[in-house]
Amino acid sequence: MTFPAIRFPWHPMRALRAAAVACIAVLLAISPAAAQAQMDLTSDEFVFDYDNEVLSAVGNVRITYRGYVLTADRVTYYQATGRLIAAGNVRIVDPSGDIYESQYADVTDDFSEGFVTEIFVQTADRTFFTAETATRSGGRITDFDRATYTACAIIETAGKPPLWQVRAARIVHNQEEEMIYFERARLEFFGVPVAYVPYLAMPDPSVTRKTGFLFPEFSYSAPLGVGFGVPYFWAPAPNYDLTLTPTFFTRQGFLGEVEWRHRLNRGLYTFQAAGISQRNGAAFGDPPGRSFRGAVRTTGDFAINRFWSFGWDGTLQTDRGFTNAYDAVNPGGPFITSEIYLVGLNDRTFVDAHIYHFADVRRETARTDQDRQAIVHPTVDHEYILATPVLGGELALAGNLTSLSRGANDPFTIGADTYHHGLAGTFTRLSEQLTWRRRLFGPAGMVFEPFVFARADAFFLSPDAPPPGFSTEAAAFRGMAGGGLEWRWPWLLTNGASRHVVEPIAQLIVRPSETMIGALPNDDAQSLVFDTSNLLAWNKFSGWDRVEGGTRLNLALRYLGQFGGTRLEAMVGQSYHLAGVNSFAVPDVANTGGDTGLEDNVSDIVAGLSLTSAQGHSLVARGRFDPSGFSVEHASLDANLSLGALTTTAGVAFDPTYVDIEGTPRAGFLINGSAALELSPNWTVFGSLGYDVISSTLVSSRLGVQYECDCASFSVVYSARRSPGSTDVNRSIMFGLTLRTLADLDVTVSP
Repeated sequence: MTFPAIRFPWHPMRALRAAAVACIAVLLAISPAAAQAQMDLTSDEFVFDYDNEVLSAVGNVRITYRGYVLTADRVTYYQATGRLIAAGNVRIVDPSGDIYESQYADVTDDFSEGFVTEIFVQTADRTFFTAETATRSGGRITDFDRATYTACAIIETAGKPPLWQVRAARIVHNQEEEMIYFERARLEFFGVPVAYVPYLAMPDPSVTRKTGFLFPEFSYSAPLGVGFGVPYFWAPAPNYDLTLTPTFFTRQGFLGEVEWRHRLNRGLYTFQAAGISQRNGAAFGDPPGRSFRGAVRTTGDFAINRFWSFGWDGTLQTDRGFTNAYDAVNPGGPFITSEIYLVGLNDRTFVDAHIYHFADVRRETARTDQDRQAIVHPTVDHEYILATPVLGGELALAGNLTSLSRGANDPFTIGADTYHHGLAGTFTRLSEQLTWRRRLFGPAGMVFEPFVFARADAFFLSPDAPPPGFSTEAAAFRGMAGGGLEWRWPWLLTNGASRHVVEPIAQLIVRPSETMIGALPNDDAQSLVFDTSNLLAWNKFSGWDRVEGGTRLNLALRYLGQFGGTRLEAMVGQSYHLAGVNSFAVPDVANTGGDTGLEDNVSDIVAGLSLTSAQGHSLVARGRFDPSGFSVEHASLDANLSLGALTTTAGVAFDPTYVDIEGTPRAGFLINGSAALELSPNWTVFGSLGYDVISSTLVSSRLGVQYECDCASFSVVYSARRSPGSTDVNRSIMFGLTLRTLADLDVTVSP
């Protein structure tokens, strides 16, 4: 405590006694009630009126007490009433970090109650209040009269109205209830009123979970009409809550939704349900007489210990299409995947077990399409790497168990031939593979990697309607063993600040022919794109149902260049089938391997290039070329470019002949791109498109604008999608508005 100046306007002896009393009062934290908490008080000058028991601190006054800090030009303490009157540039910071600013404040000496005029409040969560007068009671409730509330930094707006604010006749901030109440409130944008509500209540911005009504939801679509819903959130405990959402659709009636979430010590589970007795099923093409539609979904994710976890995600609905039609429970996409899983992972062991059910929710497809979807019961992957080297190399064991069932064949035709994405019946396969590899360094920097592997597969077959050539045995066995050597010779070249690595690579794999091609199911190895990413793979098939056989030589040349912050990587190579049966030349039940560039003894040439810069630019190009005339068999190009405020991406994919998901061979030439332009620190325009060159169809387009600042964001997005060659277009317009701490509104209009 400092006393730069003490004035004595009375009798000398009385003044000395007054000064002593003042010192004692200050040391005792000014009031007897506060004697047990230390109060620090500093100012330029102190004046004590002994007769009226009034102490005044004048000039640069600062009071610190129980986490409160008060600064002002002048503070007068009335000992009889225990009140502090602060005047001139008053600023109070409470223990939570909230800041109160005014020119006049009348508060109790423990700061629990007070009266302030022309107040400005900035909370620790960067929300702001202004009011003509404010009254604080109980230390936790502040009553603002003729007030405003906003989350926009109005200090920085130089006296201009903030982007948005709520102006009300009265605002009550109840920190005990963690609520803010508004009476006769109106929402203003840039000072212009746009909405009026007689009463509004919202949680304190510092609260992440609070029981009460959430912001209303709006939507529109042709089958549903206008939708309006008001969710109610109930949080009886910190670890579980319930959300009820009744939504009224003008053309279909009331939809009820409920969501329960419960977090336990080791995980979280949820339950969702939705249902409606719809008025007009004909809007969806539903059969007459059916009115009730609904769905339920539950999810869970739990940690058994630090190595093992399990969970589930399951959805049931009365009919396919409900979830997408009402955007409820589990919307989006043509399929809904339900699963149960168990996962284990440590430094050297990995186990992943899943049970899957795939629901076809495309309303435009036939009911038999659901029967073509597999029920997987289960699929189990595992891998174990031995910690101790064996013969100086790494020994690993990996395997897979897959068991699945289908109700109907899933055929497609190419010319006069019929193939199948899946077969009706029940099929089980157990596969195990043991591999060993070691890296050795030879003369002149050469790198040698010998490897050996052995694999066994057991199939248990029960087909309902097997195609010609399919195995008629109930069990079938397949084995594969092989080994090889990979040789690399990297050359490092430097030139000033640039560095270059040129690396020729040769890989020889010796193994017998693959057996029973076409006689066994193929469910997980149907996707095969031959490029530089799998040129050096021992088994180029994507799954366990197929295994590559025959002796093969893979050759590649790799280049890596570093030019300051720019990195250039390129690779070119080719594969040669030397002996045995070429696995890619013999079609299986799914025609995997055909037209991949590997079906001939001398494969297509594959090349890839990747370029990245320190500025964020990137270019990735891949291609596959016929070795006889270098015609393009497959090509793709992806580029990212950032030029100041402009960010763009572009992609081109070309394949003269490929088989689409329905099994139809067609040429593919797709161009896609996206761009985003930052018009200012707050405004951004963006868009994207996808164009099918062969059918001259704009398959997708998207255009939007977004505004974002510290307290709000707003976006409008138009999107359209169509199938190649189709004239039917699915259009939608999405509006999004977020007012920080106040509202979050999303509206989708689907004509």
